[in-house]
Amino acid sequence: MSRKIAFSLLFIFLPLFVFSQVSEDKIVAVVGDEPILESELNFAIANLVQQGLVSEDELGTEEGKKRVMGDVLERLIEEALVLVAAGRESIQVSEAEVDSIWNERWEKAKKGYPSTKEFEQELASSGFSIKTFREKMKREIRNSLLKERFLQKKFTRVELSDEDVRSFYEEFKDSLPDVPASVELAAILIEISPDSETIKRAREKIEMVYDELVKGSGFEICAKRYSEDEATAKKGGALGRFKRGDLAAPLDSVAFSLEVGKFSEPIRSQQGFHILMLLSKSKETVEIAHILVKTPITPERYQQLISLADSVHTLARDSLYDFGELAKDFSDDAATRDSSGYLGKFYVDALLPPLREYVKGATTGDILPIIETDEGFQIFKVISFTPEKKLTLETDFDIIQNIARNHRIEKEINSWLERFKKTVYIDIRI
Repeated sequence: MSRKIAFSLLFIFLPLFVFSQVSEDKIVAVVGDEPILESELNFAIANLVQQGLVSEDELGTEEGKKRVMGDVLERLIEEALVLVAAGRESIQVSEAEVDSIWNERWEKAKKGYPSTKEFEQELASSGFSIKTFREKMKREIRNSLLKERFLQKKFTRVELSDEDVRSFYEEFKDSLPDVPASVELAAILIEISPDSETIKRAREKIEMVYDELVKGSGFEICAKRYSEDEATAKKGGALGRFKRGDLAAPLDSVAFSLEVGKFSEPIRSQQGFHILMLLSKSKETVEIAHILVKTPITPERYQQLISLADSVHTLARDSLYDFGELAKDFSDDAATRDSSGYLGKFYVDALLPPLREYVKGATTGDILPIIETDEGFQIFKVISFTPEKKLTLETDFDIIQNIARNHRIEKEINSWLERFKKTVYIDIRI
């Protein structure tokens, strides 16, 4: 089950929309041969604002803004120094690794918008085309991987004794973070899906279209005659050019496996049934056309699904029925239904509303109100709820050990940076 609605994701991309690209990008510092641009500084500040680590009030005064810019620039210089060191150590990152991460994040980013077009409009409003956005993000991904690999290679071999951990705890226990409230959840998903008759009619129509194509009818003619995608039908089904990962999963793999001039067998997606045709292909992109027969959700079907969700929710709240058995019988989430709908353990503050608010007022065993998402109606059960608490050596030794290790690594990195920066040309221009 996708959790794009119910659960918050880690930042997919840095929030580039808070600070748009500056029209005339100034160099604010140079580290080695590499400049640090004003847009990168603004970008990093925007990220801190988005995370709540820097307030708008701090940026509202000249003194506060100057202090924040100085602190952030110092951090960017340190990151640039790590990149210089990674280069000297010949740390490598393959293009395939960067592409893989980019494709995954691009798909997730698009899902946050009603359509790809609206996402592109948001990019354009911030001064980015898809091409410049892709280039910037892939550069960020590559640099992040280089820095991560260098630091792992040089600083991860830090061993702490149990006594080291105890000493760290005694010194810092008053400033250690609390363990956030967490919750274990199970869920039943009633998918918002078309009824069997709608699917049958759509399948019959797409198979009829496919037969016509096999018998020699032109793809463009069939698209204009039969496709239910109004935006592309009049253009012979032409969709445009796409990089790998731009299309939804079931369409993407087929599009990149076709030969130019060939069409696919019918493919099922959330929209309905497609037949793809490959118009042209380059090393990284495909140009495709499609014929779409939709499988809409009728008002009657929607009401039917609401009634089903209400009925399952009522059964789940009845102590006579086992939630896990109900998940096996009714859930449309193939990934979790055989494990009693179990989703896992989550920090409460990482959940998106309204789930977060429902969980905060719940106790172990509660069945939460039905939540409607793009996927369907979700019925959650609180398997266990653990309130926020203080870290202790007795119950949280592993967590404290990890914090202590990171603290030691951070000290070693800072010490190394002070030595290394003396060997690198640095010019600060603000």
